[in-house]
Amino acid sequence: MSGLVLKDIYRLLLSYRLPLAAMALLTVLSALMPDPSFFIIFLCVQSAVLPVSLFSYDEKDRWCGYLGALPVSKTQYVWAKYLVGALAVAACAVLVLLAQTVRMLVLMQLDLDGLLGLTEFFFIVGLTLPALMFPFMFRPGSEKGRIAFILIIVAACALAAVLLPDGTVSLPHSAALIVPLAAALYLASGMLSAALYERRET
Repeated sequence: MSGLVLKDIYRLLLSYRLPLAAMALLTVLSALMPDPSFFIIFLCVQSAVLPVSLFSYDEKDRWCGYLGALPVSKTQYVWAKYLVGALAVAACAVLVLLAQTVRMLVLMQLDLDGLLGLTEFFFIVGLTLPALMFPFMFRPGSEKGRIAFILIIVAACALAAVLLPDGTVSLPHSAALIVPLAAALYLASGMLSAALYERRET
């Protein structure tokens, strides 16, 4: 499965260079703006949905049709996408946290609670969004699953507008209890996606 993960990382570096550069730029901008909330939310969502683009590339190149000739199973293929998704969210979270730490130090307003809340936000949103989207992607395919993808993104944005009316990424201390639930949902989603993809003709 490590080969599948490396394949996706190479694909990101080769075919997704412009979006990755834009994400890097937005990370820097988030450290320069008085209110970085929009950039942080955008980066979190963008990193969470990266595997959707990777799966679309695989389907476009008809790479999925070669799975039967490789020493990997469909289940391993699915879990590789989930692993890449978790790694993408973690990497983005680390970069954003570094940028915000530098920003706070420059302003001499280091807020450890704020950084902790930001970490929890990345874990919760970064795992919940793909957990809801991926089963739709692996069962009918990326094109047919795009409608569900759009609806989930719209619902997430609407929920963010309700929960964060002032646009500030700030979670209560009780949000830490949601993190293991988001992780459990992500694992359950992986098992569901693997089961659905095993039954799908590629």
